[in-house]
Amino acid sequence: MSVLLQTFALILITIVAVSAEREIVGRSIINRPIRDSVAGRVFTERFISMPGNGKVIGWKFFAKLPGPINLQIWRPDGDGYCSMKLIGVTKFFVRRPGSKTIMLAAKGRIPVQKGDVVGWRNPRNGVIPYSISNGSQNLCYSPKLDPTPGSTYKLDERIASRPNRVYSIAAIFE
Repeated sequence: MSVLLQTFALILITIVAVSAEREIVGRSIINRPIRDSVAGRVFTERFISMPGNGKVIGWKFFAKLPGPINLQIWRPDGDGYCSMKLIGVTKFFVRRPGSKTIMLAAKGRIPVQKGDVVGWRNPRNGVIPYSISNGSQNLCYSPKLDPTPGSTYKLDERIASRPNRVYSIAAIFE
C-alpha cells in the first residue's frame, strides 16, 4: 500500500473514531403538546447528565414557536438536590418552529464533567415544548432568574403545575 493510501486510511479511521465518540445526551426531539407561557423561567433536567468529562459541542431541541432560548449546562454542587452552578450558556434565537440542531464553534463549546446536567432559560415565553410523564420528578427550576456562568443557585425542586415534565432537548457530547 502506498504512503498516500496509508495516510488516507489513517485520516479516515480518525474521522470515524471522532464521529463515533459523539453522543446525544437527552430526550427525544419531538413536537410535544404543551409549552411554558411564563418568561424568565430556568429549568435543569436532573436525568439528562453528561456521561463523562468532555465538551458539549452542540444542541438538539424542538422549538414550538420562534423566540430566544438560552441552552445551559449546570453542575450539581452537592449542597442539596437542586443546588447548581451554571457552567456555560449558548444563546440562540429561533426564527421558525421545528426540530433544531446547533453545532458550536470551537470557542463556544462548553467543557463538562461527568454528572453535569442540561438546562435552559426562557427569556420570553417557552420555546421548547413538553409532555407529562408517569415518572418521578426530574426538574429543578426557578420561576424568575437570569443566571451568570460561574455562580451557584438554589433552584426549586417543586414545580406546582405539571411536575413530571419531559422536554424535547438534548446536548451533543464529545
